[in-house]
Amino acid sequence: MLGRKKGLLGVDIGSSSVKISLLEGTKEGAKVKDLWISPLPPEAIAEGDIMERDAVVETLKRYIDEKKPSTKNVASFIPNPRALNIKRIKMDKLPPEEVKEQIKWQAEQYFGLDPTEISVDGDIVDPDVSETEIEVMLVAARNDAVLDYVSVLKSSGLAPKVLDVHVFALYNVFEFNYPDIAKSEDINGVLHIGKNFSTVFYFAGKGPYLIRDIRISIRDLINMMQERLDLSYEDSEAIIKGEKEASSAMTFEIYREYTSRVADEVKKTFPYIEKKETPDRIYVSGGGSLVPEFIQNLAEELGVQTERMNPFERISLSDEFYELGTPEILGALFAPSLGLSLRGVL
Repeated sequence: MLGRKKGLLGVDIGSSSVKISLLEGTKEGAKVKDLWISPLPPEAIAEGDIMERDAVVETLKRYIDEKKPSTKNVASFIPNPRALNIKRIKMDKLPPEEVKEQIKWQAEQYFGLDPTEISVDGDIVDPDVSETEIEVMLVAARNDAVLDYVSVLKSSGLAPKVLDVHVFALYNVFEFNYPDIAKSEDINGVLHIGKNFSTVFYFAGKGPYLIRDIRISIRDLINMMQERLDLSYEDSEAIIKGEKEASSAMTFEIYREYTSRVADEVKKTFPYIEKKETPDRIYVSGGGSLVPEFIQNLAEELGVQTERMNPFERISLSDEFYELGTPEILGALFAPSLGLSLRGVL
């Protein structure tokens, strides 16, 4: 109950930075109490694994020292998608307590993993698929990844209360801000483009039912700019963020080519969408959504209505946080963290 009363810190340990948010509930929805972001050393997180443990712990400790948060209770997720297996499955209808027990053995069947080496959980997403079946979202995480991550949080002085999944945190913030769309029977998607990992997932009234990793990220765009414009990594990143002005017309040609490559990857997921050839809408989050002209170019490439997801549709953001960036920038970067912190509000 303590975590619910004081909220939960949404801690997103990404490839290049730590992002932390804290929300509190209001009559209208929720409001931001705090946002904090701090860079990590270049190799602190590699392929989603924590390589420089001390650097991550010290960064989290610095947050506590600087911000003195009202709670140290945390909702977070394992940053390495390769440590996770997620699958939506059908099961026989059983009492809830028996479903939880059966889920452990379903993981071995569907993922081919040793039950002693994984942590397994799942939620019923559709209790009435048929007269005899329910639908469950099954999640299995490697024990070593879970223990390592929890150890980092505890060593920094934080108290992990919820260990979520990246996709579910994103869906959580989407559902909160767009409740009518989330409940509709339209097929909508969220495309999250991060520094090293990108994901797209689709839903139609009952939570995510199709989740796919996308083999292109912000790092690919940075590499393209380095190679073709003879820029440093830092200058390429600064131009993408809008911190430096693009000095070459070729920059926008690269943006267009990059968007086309992203679109090609997203199109590969369309054949797996149920009932329709394409989704009705796609919402974009993550740093990739901030690339100039990305949203409109992606819409043209996909032939699908596309827009940037706005996590502040029903979450109030005061202008005191604008020193960290515009609402568009903050929404793109903090969406997963906000989705995590919402666990302490809802």
